[in-house]
Amino acid sequence: MEKDIHGNARELFPYGRLKEILSWFLSHEGFVTSAGLAKRFGISERTLRTDIHNLNDILKQYDSQIVQKRGQGYTLETCSFQLLRRLLSEAQDTALDTADKRINLLIMTLLYEKDYVSQNQLADTVYVSINTILNYLKAIRSILEGYSLRLLNKVNRGYKIGGNETDKRICIMDLLEGSLQEENFQFMREYHTMWEGIPMEEIQRIVLEFSQDNSFYFSDYSLRSLVWQIALSVSRMRSGNELKSYQAPEDARTARLLTPLMERLEKLLGVTFPQPEKCYLYSCYILNAANFPSEDINMDYVRGLVTRILQNIYDCYQIDVRDDAILVKNLTHHLHSILQSKYYQLNKKNPLLEVIRQNYLLFYEITETAVYETFQDEPFTMKADDIGYICLHVGAAVKRYFDARDIRKRRTVIVTPGGYSVGSFLETQLDSLFEDRLEIVGKTSFHELENYPLEGVDFIISTVPLKEEKLPMVLIEIPLSKKNIEEIFREIVAGKAASSGWMDRLFRSDCFWRMKSRSREEVIHQMSAHLLKKGYVNENFEEEVLEREKRIPTVMNEVIAIPHPLQISARENVVAVGILEKPVSWGEGRQAQIILMLALSENYGKDVERLYDLLVDMMNHGVLQERLLESRSMKEFLDITEAYLGRKD
Repeated sequence: MEKDIHGNARELFPYGRLKEILSWFLSHEGFVTSAGLAKRFGISERTLRTDIHNLNDILKQYDSQIVQKRGQGYTLETCSFQLLRRLLSEAQDTALDTADKRINLLIMTLLYEKDYVSQNQLADTVYVSINTILNYLKAIRSILEGYSLRLLNKVNRGYKIGGNETDKRICIMDLLEGSLQEENFQFMREYHTMWEGIPMEEIQRIVLEFSQDNSFYFSDYSLRSLVWQIALSVSRMRSGNELKSYQAPEDARTARLLTPLMERLEKLLGVTFPQPEKCYLYSCYILNAANFPSEDINMDYVRGLVTRILQNIYDCYQIDVRDDAILVKNLTHHLHSILQSKYYQLNKKNPLLEVIRQNYLLFYEITETAVYETFQDEPFTMKADDIGYICLHVGAAVKRYFDARDIRKRRTVIVTPGGYSVGSFLETQLDSLFEDRLEIVGKTSFHELENYPLEGVDFIISTVPLKEEKLPMVLIEIPLSKKNIEEIFREIVAGKAASSGWMDRLFRSDCFWRMKSRSREEVIHQMSAHLLKKGYVNENFEEEVLEREKRIPTVMNEVIAIPHPLQISARENVVAVGILEKPVSWGEGRQAQIILMLALSENYGKDVERLYDLLVDMMNHGVLQERLLESRSMKEFLDITEAYLGRKD
């Protein structure tokens, strides 16, 4: 069998889809049309023809072939069904069926090559054309920049990666994390050569025994990371890429504690770790052990940072979690751990980052803004992985904050056409039912409601429908029915009435525009000007939005952006919608075409939670986004949203 540049025997199927196509033919009799088969695998008929050609090159050595007959389609002709089934079951999937996986393998290949690698060798590694490799190299260059690494190129020689060895190891660890499967220590087959001759299970056993003897403990994730880092150190040393220096803090106590572990590992692995490698592994151990004693970070400094983060949450969002003792304690502990990773120059990978970003958009947004404000003058920055960890603690506290606001007595006004006397009768009934949870601040008639002061009122209890609902309303009968009592109770406890109609309150019909803007700045100017003219925002709103974008772009994916200011700069709560004729660049190398401009006042209440939940659902629904691009009014925009996501009230 042909060898790749690592010297591995290539698998029978160069990419996973060929295995899937053969599997389909082995389990189906008769013919299948080209269109039907292409649809089954989500590819074009042209790509299908290429796949069939590649698959037939493999099958011919087993006296088999996929044939095509005019008017009927494709079928498998073979006298060796049992042999093909056995080959299929034994063949390993190379997992190179996506561009991301192929790019990751190319980066790993280049990181382990000391000499230049030609375009032909790279194309041969992942079974693609030279033109495709040229596109992949652009992506690789961009990815490497995030690790302070460079893609070097020499004419007639090829490509190699230049940069600091520590940065290369951080990149390798991230690639391994991205390709991890469920089984312990199992990841992309192409990476296995890194660990050739390295007994992973024995390393884990020695680490666990040492740690238990010394009362250090690890999470499963941290233990796996440490074992990988030890194996990576050995792998890099064997490939001639050992650390020449490692700027870790001098710590005689740490060296004294961990020297016995290093000696046992050296004996197991048959290596001698030079001092820079020992310092690197000491740092890895400290960062992964949950209770390793460390006095490197000043705790007063950490507590000061926590105070500033919570103050910035309040300043930017008017959410007051400054006195949340649980948050202060947990965030102080976790921030200390993050700062330790900065101190030892190692990235602390967050395996839940994308899950957090996609499912806790509001909490991530709050955290990202507050952290940015806190650390912009510090000597180091917080990466997305760090923000994701902090977000979990902040999110729990914000949830407690919102829940606590709902526990207080809910304030209501009774509206009846009969005026004060009927209102007093209802007040007596409501007091007896909800004495501890409901405060009746007034009674008024239907006609007097227009001029009635409603500041501080949570919802209205009315015996007649209202033409314009300035606040959430519970419609009741006289006498109170069982259903009425249940509806009032749900409003008091869960804000049921407060939630109804929230989309109509935020997405106002006069704040929808189809636009021909050519830049992010032009979009923001036009939408802000409209909102200012209608009196929804303050004069500094546009400036605040642009400042927010300059610091942290608000693009959510390749379609949706949610521009908004760092500070509260709105008079009323409004979500303005702009549908662009063509996508515009929105920072971070991404574009946006559906623009949801958030104008929130200090009195946004729980509507903001519901809004961010909606945005998460919208972001994860590609078909919905395509339909929203066709909308011509706010009503149509909301009707399409409801059709795909259901009513969010």
